[in-house]
Order: sequence, then structure tokens, then C-alpha cells
Amino acid sequence: MTYVYRPASRDDLANILLLDQIANPHPWGEKLVTQSFDQPQKRINILVLDQAQTLCGWLTASTLFDESELELIMVSPQARRQGLAQGLMQAWFASIESIPVHLCMLEVRESNQAALALYQKLGFAQVGLRKNYYATKSGKEAAILMNLNLMKD
Repeated sequence: MTYVYRPASRDDLANILLLDQIANPHPWGEKLVTQSFDQPQKRINILVLDQAQTLCGWLTASTLFDESELELIMVSPQARRQGLAQGLMQAWFASIESIPVHLCMLEVRESNQAALALYQKLGFAQVGLRKNYYATKSGKEAAILMNLNLMKD
């Protein structure tokens, strides 16, 4: 299957909100998704579409000066394990090359082993831990803070 990565626009909001409900175990909801399109000069929103133009994934990140932070990435359940999250991450990196960004940051639930493996594969390193940060059904779990330095030596 061929996939297309492209910038998202407000015209995509309904499909992103639907994806948020079916693919995100902790949905953002309409308010946060809509806010991700505010301040377009500081926001990056990327979609991945299949051949039928069906939304398969979404990434949103913010950029300030020479730093960019991944805010959310999700892939629809039926499209997982096909490299789409990695493709979204690479599209994010490509979108910030011209800024230029020197540091990419993110946080991830400690229980999200698939995401942790992807981020480590892409070169992110753990730089911190926020204990008891995320609510879970059985209590709280930590957020792992990760950075990727894009500076060329």
C-alpha cells in the first residue's frame, strides 16, 4: 500500500477528531485538537493518508525558536505496525529542517513500550522522568522525557 504524508489543515479537523476517538487511548477532544491549529507559524500538523485518501495517522508538534516538541502522534489501529508512525516522525523532521531546529523533545507514558522503542530507534534519549504524571485506571504512571539533538558535530 502507498501512503501520502501531507500538512494537515482545519479542513481535516472532523477526520482528526474521529481518529482521536478511535486511535487515541487518551483522546484529546475537540478543544485541544482545534487548538493544535492555532498559531500556524509555531505549529506543525501532518497527516498520513492511504490510497483511498482515508486518514491513517496524525502528528502535531510545536516549534519555538530552535526547538520543536512532539505533542501527539497517533495511527489508526488497522494501520499500525506498518511504519506509519516512523514516517510521521520523519515528515516532522523534514518539516523543521529549514527553521532550523536543533532539538526535538517529547514525553511518553512509561507503559507505551512501542512508542519508546520507536523513539529510541530514531535516536531520542531519555533526559528526565515526571513521576505520577499520567492518570491510569489503577493510579498514575510516569512520563519519560526524551530529546533528540539535531546539531551536527
